[in-house]
Amino acid sequence: MRVNGKENNKNFFENVKNIVILSFGSFGLNFMLLVYILTTSRLLIERSASVTLSSVFLFSELIIFAFTYPFFTYLYDITRSAIGRRTPYLIIFGILSSFNLTLIQKLSYISLFPLLMVIALFNFWLFLYTLAFFGMVKDKIVYHFRNIMILHIKLWGIVGSITAYLYMLNSDKVQLGIETPVGGFLFLISALTVAFFIVEDKKYKVPLSRSEKPSYNYNISDTFRFYNLEVKDIKKAIIMSLIYIYEFFILNFLKDFSFRVSSINLLVFFLGVIFAYFISLFSDNFRKIVGEKKVQNLAIIILSIAYLVFNYANIKIILGLQFFVGFLWGVILLSQLGYIVPGKSERFIIYSVVIEDDSLKPDTKKLKFFFLSFILIIVLSFILDIVGVQNASLVYSIILFSTLILEKR
Repeated sequence: MRVNGKENNKNFFENVKNIVILSFGSFGLNFMLLVYILTTSRLLIERSASVTLSSVFLFSELIIFAFTYPFFTYLYDITRSAIGRRTPYLIIFGILSSFNLTLIQKLSYISLFPLLMVIALFNFWLFLYTLAFFGMVKDKIVYHFRNIMILHIKLWGIVGSITAYLYMLNSDKVQLGIETPVGGFLFLISALTVAFFIVEDKKYKVPLSRSEKPSYNYNISDTFRFYNLEVKDIKKAIIMSLIYIYEFFILNFLKDFSFRVSSINLLVFFLGVIFAYFISLFSDNFRKIVGEKKVQNLAIIILSIAYLVFNYANIKIILGLQFFVGFLWGVILLSQLGYIVPGKSERFIIYSVVIEDDSLKPDTKKLKFFFLSFILIIVLSFILDIVGVQNASLVYSIILFSTLILEKR
């Protein structure tokens, strides 16, 4: 009995340690993501780069995810080394992502093309790191700690995002681009902390035999076939594409104002989304209400009207509406996608959803969804290039309202 008690205590403290360290990893990842998207968007806008060209590179992780996720998932699962199967990738791609992010500061004074290449490369490195990170989370989830671990990782991710916004509010006082080394350094510390203080199971340190090694049988061409997507999937992809580029949209729409003003607007919006998320955590009635079709349609109509107001309102009215707009987005995302996407940390949401599904196996429909979302982002960006970013909120209003018409067909 005494031995069992000691063993139980050891397991308990091991699980608590894992939750704390992985939560810190989530904090660093989300802090860095917000610093990255705000800084790079600002650089591209100040260089007058087209919205379409910027979107292709800024949101390239969606296309990377859609076409390489099955292969790298397979590669990570069969990897064995003296330090485990996830740890080598956490170290390698954590360092590469951090270094790549720091380069953005150095490239802020030279031509546009090198900056775009660094952004695309950063997305690739970060995709590989994030896949390893959330794979590690999945490996460390145990039955009794499952919900609390996922909750802590999400909550500390939210704290990381809020901290990043507060940090970026002061960026007008420093030289443009100085933010990225800070974001990269904090991220590097969190990545190495996860890599060195989370001990992987011994079975991941022993090479697989031929009979144990699974076969890889995913056909990449399946991602191009949209025949099994329904109208509701297209509607979800439209909503995903609108929220996915929200930071870039606001920074473009408010580019005539200071960066600080734009950041405050985004922070207030973010808090509105998070408010909806917290209500959904503690209120089953809220989830039931949100699940009703009439409520969902009403939220989309009100949000469409709010963006219509944005197009003609002054900055004080826009700021005053941001929290309400964020809350409505939280309602729509919860009802349409089943989860909250509170900003650029949607990468975190993508992988955490994979964890909640308790599977890292390729879901063809999900991959098609992200590929379609990327296509819609490019189409939306092209429209904004044509009509002008000053009419971006009007475009948002029309597209949101069109999702109601699409669903009735």
